[in-house]
Amino acid sequence: MAIWKTRNRLRFDDKPPSLMRVFRSTKAWLRFAAPHMPGHSSGILDNNLLIGLGIQPTSRSHTASRLVLWHPPVSPWVKLNTDGLVKGNPGPAACGGVFRDSTGHYIGGFCHGLGNQTAFFAELMGVILGIDYAFQFGWRYIWLKSDSISVLACLTSSSFSPPWPLRIAWLNCLSRIRLMSFYCCHVLREGNTVADRMANLGLASSSLFLKFLKLPNLKWVDLSDNNLDLITETRTMNVSSISRLEYLELSLCNIREFPNFLRYQDTLFYLNLSGNGMHGQVPKWMWNTSRVLFGVHGHFS
Repeated sequence: MAIWKTRNRLRFDDKPPSLMRVFRSTKAWLRFAAPHMPGHSSGILDNNLLIGLGIQPTSRSHTASRLVLWHPPVSPWVKLNTDGLVKGNPGPAACGGVFRDSTGHYIGGFCHGLGNQTAFFAELMGVILGIDYAFQFGWRYIWLKSDSISVLACLTSSSFSPPWPLRIAWLNCLSRIRLMSFYCCHVLREGNTVADRMANLGLASSSLFLKFLKLPNLKWVDLSDNNLDLITETRTMNVSSISRLEYLELSLCNIREFPNFLRYQDTLFYLNLSGNGMHGQVPKWMWNTSRVLFGVHGHFS
C-alpha cells in the first residue's frame, strides 16, 4: 500500500518519494502480516530477505504427493471420461471424450470443435455428446468421470437451467440417462489426460484421422463439421494398420473426393459423406464398401 501511494503521489501530484519512508512502511506491514501468513518462506533467498527485515521466517508446508491412476470398471460397465477445452474464456473451444471397457480397452472416442464458447459450455457439451454416443451404440451401463465439479453438480441438480443453445440437447441427455444404469464422479485432471487430449484434437482437426488410424480396436468415428486435411491415398500407409470401422461420420469435412482408405473398410454399416461437395465418378469399389450408405451429396457419374 505504501509503495502504491508513493507511486500515485509521484505521478499525479509530482511529489518525489522518500525511499526511507517507503522502506519503513513496507517493513512495518510485513512484520504485521507475516504471523498471519503461515508458510511464507519457500527458499534460502526468502529466508535471508525476511531475516534482514527482522522477521522470523516460517517454512512452507509441503503437500503430500498423490498417485492418480485410471482403473477399469466392472463388466458390463463402460467408463466414459469427458473434458472441455477453451483457449481463453470465452474463446476457441472444443470437447472430447473416450470410452473404455472393463478390460481397459479403448472402444470409442470423440472430439468436437465448438467455436467461441466458455469453459463451462465446453465441459457440459462433452458430457452431452458422450451420453448421446453411448446411447447410440447401445452402451447402457455408463460410468461418467469428469474433472468439472460444476458439470457433475448439474447432473444431480433438479433446478439447473443450461445455456439456452443447449437446452434441448440437455433435456435429451437427461432422458437418455434415465434409460441407463448411470453413475458419475469427479476425477482429477491427472486422471483425465486421454479425454483432455481428445479435446485438444478438436482444435486441431487436421491431424485427427491420422491419430485414429493407429487405434486397431476403433469401431466408430465421428469427425463431422471439421475442416479436415484428409489423406485420400494409401500408397504411403500400411493398410493392415487401418482400423476396421463400423460407423464413420465424415459430413461437412471439406472432402473433395472419395477417400481411398474406404476401399478397405469392408465392415462399415454406416457412412455419411454429405455436405462435402464431392463430384466426379463414383469408384466401383465404393459400392462394396458398406452395407448401408447414407448421405452422399454431389455431382457424380
